Amino acid sequence: FNRMRARIQALMGERMRMLAAAAHDLKTLMTRLRLRVAMIDDPDQRARADRDVALMATLIEDVLLVARGEERPVVLAPVDVGRLLTDLVNERRALGQTVTLDPPEAGPVLADAGGLRRIVENLVENAVAYAGAAEVSFYRDDDRWRLAVVDHGPGLSPDFASSAFEPFARGEASRSRATGGSGLGLSIARALAQQMGAELRLETTPGGGLTAVLLFKA
Repeated sequence: FNRMRARIQALMGERMRMLAAAAHDLKTLMTRLRLRVAMIDDPDQRARADRDVALMATLIEDVLLVARGEERPVVLAPVDVGRLLTDLVNERRALGQTVTLDPPEAGPVLADAGGLRRIVENLVENAVAYAGAAEVSFYRDDDRWRLAVVDHGPGLSPDFASSAFEPFARGEASRSRATGGSGLGLSIARALAQQMGAELRLETTPGGGLTAVLLFKA
């Protein structure tokens, strides 16, 4: 038993060293990317590229924290969700993706801005990957704020719906690795939502498809 425990500890230690080495190399590459981004003439494109690099850096730090059994501290503050969604949707459109946004209602929400953006990015990415388009909306529903990402794709099978938030879980063939996903998007989105006191639900889109709903207390 002691030999097995020592072997497991050695394997975990080696795994962490590999992660740390990979993270170091990625940070080096991102430093180079930042230098190249600074040379982009278009100020708007330069700002977007710089923001993407910053998000990549945050993601790498989060992966390392999870690997060490830690979590990134959540910083709750009033967030202008309408502005966040507008910027995100405009960026998706600039990439040629079919993403629409209903005029969002005004009203700040107490949330972690970085975590919220990652949730919406994951949900929109899923909708575009599996249905080819996403419809985003944000409005007050009684005593809650409702942020929804709607698609009209294949949806989820009833048998898979209960495990959709599990890491690496996959549904029908249409939601397969061929789409480029890792099976982690919904799991990460739910974990981030729970950290900021929000609730993430999956509903069936009327007429077919999947609607991901993020609920905040008003």
